[in-house]
Amino acid sequence: MNVHNIGLILYITNFALYLIEFFFLVILRPMKLKKNDYSLERWTVYSNGNFKGHMYILPSLTLGLFLPTAIDNPYVNIAFLSLCLIPIIPIRIFMWRSEKCIIIDTVKVTVKHTNKTKKDKVYLISDFVSYSDKTKDSETKILFNGNREIDLGFLKIEDAIRVSRCVKTVYEEGQLPDYYANQKALKVLAVSIRQLDEERKSGGNAHSAPDMSEAEYQKHLEEVFDSIPSDKMEYFIELVKDNRKLEAIHECRVFTGEGLRVAKDLIEMLS
Repeated sequence: MNVHNIGLILYITNFALYLIEFFFLVILRPMKLKKNDYSLERWTVYSNGNFKGHMYILPSLTLGLFLPTAIDNPYVNIAFLSLCLIPIIPIRIFMWRSEKCIIIDTVKVTVKHTNKTKKDKVYLISDFVSYSDKTKDSETKILFNGNREIDLGFLKIEDAIRVSRCVKTVYEEGQLPDYYANQKALKVLAVSIRQLDEERKSGGNAHSAPDMSEAEYQKHLEEVFDSIPSDKMEYFIELVKDNRKLEAIHECRVFTGEGLRVAKDLIEMLS
């Protein structure tokens, strides 16, 4: 067979497989393209982390299908197009079939697979022990009784941390956190804090409360600080250590009933 015909067959095969892959990855919208769902009944977090990186390989490799038109050597074309078949056929199909998501409700944690040959794994919230953050040697993990664990390496880092904290919250409080309400409150708080910082930079007296002198405000601040129970204080400190200062300020406002300036300065005293 003429080498030009071989190159043409490989070119058509690659392009056809690209269309098929595009159909499965985009049109059918598997787990990696679905949005996470944080409802009060259950949280569903999809594997849009590690496997999403393979989506970026798709355009970079398939763009090579158009390069042979600029190359005169048919043997180079055949070699290049043959190599393109390797990731298109087995590798990406395997990665797509290996996807999974994690579902959390008030009773259990379920790891669900797109591959129907793999069984879903269910872990009871009552068996929760702790979770470990990502390190150089291991991914974020949720630990359960019986030396069982969920490796969250299939999620993005921020999603893995969010899921771990959610499971801990359900175990301690018996209900799912209101993710969207909390995010909205933090956004409002972030805007308020930004305004305070701008006021300080412009020379405003952001430390003084209305109708209070500096000395009176400092005395009031110390009185509020001393009135906070030790368990709440430890909770605020834990939030600060987890780099969740905005959330700590928000929780401090809710607990003390004080304004933003007082809450922010109280948390600053813990930093």
